[in-house]
Formats: sequence, C-alpha cells, structure tokens
Amino acid sequence: MAKCPLVMVAAGTGLAPFRAFIAERRQLSVIGKEIGEMVLFFGCRAPAQDFIYREELEDMQAALGGKLRVITAFSREGGGCPRVYVQDRIAEHGSEVIRLIDEGANVYICGRAGMAREVERTVGEAMRAARGWSEAELNEWSKAIKRKNKWQEDVWG
Repeated sequence: MAKCPLVMVAAGTGLAPFRAFIAERRQLSVIGKEIGEMVLFFGCRAPAQDFIYREELEDMQAALGGKLRVITAFSREGGGCPRVYVQDRIAEHGSEVIRLIDEGANVYICGRAGMAREVERTVGEAMRAARGWSEAELNEWSKAIKRKNKWQEDVWG
C-alpha cells in the first residue's frame, strides 16, 4: 500500500486527512521502506491568511524529496492575481495526474462537494482528451475507478 501513488485534492480544512497520509509515508521512508509518489493539490483563499499547515507541508516535502509534490491554488490572493482553484491546477498538471492514475494511483478528494464535482469533471476532461474517449467511455471509466475504490471522496455541502 505504501508504494501506491497518491493523488490528493483538498480545499481548506479538507487538508486534514492528507496530513496523516503524508506523515505516515514520511515515517515509512525514515525507516527505509519504499513509498510511492504523492501529489497534493491544496487550495485556499489567500496564502497569508489561511494556508493551514504550510510549514509542516514544506518540511514534509523537503524530507520526502521528489516523492511529494505540493501544488497550491489560491482563490483570493489579491494584487490583481486571478482566482485559481484546485481544478485549475489539476487541468494544468493533467498529464501528471493521468500518469499517476495509469500507474495505479489512489485518488482522494476532501472538501466541498462542488469542488469535488469540478475536480472529477476536470480529470475526466483530461482523460477523454488523452485517450480520445467518447462520453460513454469516460462514464464507464469513471464508474470502474470508483467501483475499484481507486477514487474516494469525503465531501460536504
């Protein structure tokens, strides 16, 4: 299980369960166990105000080297910066997400239900574009990945 790649998507306090995943893998790495690649897409309003656990994530990313990548999205950064959401970052990194899914990654999403729907739509669009799938083929893939418990959501609202 520790070798399985992870794609984690969190907005705001949805980050909480992923801290435990990352901390466990950091500890496994410390004792010499092989761990899988992880990418965390984390979004919040403004980095200076509500980027929770920033220092902890930076420390874990440094400790895990290339095994953990944290990709942030800020929707209210200010200073003329456009609003960016986790689904926007997933679209930007679609090929990486697809590669990890192809390598057997578990996809976990935690946060508001609306965000999870947008993330699923964005990943689906990337898969469809990469594979040349029809809507029916995409729907079948989506059902299959969920049936295999490779796509899990803990959402509210």
